[in-house]
Amino acid sequence: MDLYLSRAVRRYLTPKPSFQTYKLAKENPSVIFVSLSPGWVKTGARWASPFNRPADILLDMGGAGAQIEITDSVKAMIRLLHGVRPEDSGMFLNREGKPLPW
Repeated sequence: MDLYLSRAVRRYLTPKPSFQTYKLAKENPSVIFVSLSPGWVKTGARWASPFNRPADILLDMGGAGAQIEITDSVKAMIRLLHGVRPEDSGMFLNREGKPLPW
């Protein structure tokens, strides 16, 4: 169930992430909304389809040059989320908390 909720949220925010994040932040001032970039993460190869059929596409999202391990990226984002402030709401941040351009 959580996987599908995550996909639904991602699909809702992906078309225009800056607009959606900003809109949510303005409509809900008591909630802090931020979009995070995990960085170039060593994700390894995975199938593009959940069915893992031979016709599906094998993706290597991180690639050989990726700079950070999955666990390190997640830990950095969790640390960041513990420190976000109301004035950060509506921003796009990297895993260190530095603002990124939309």
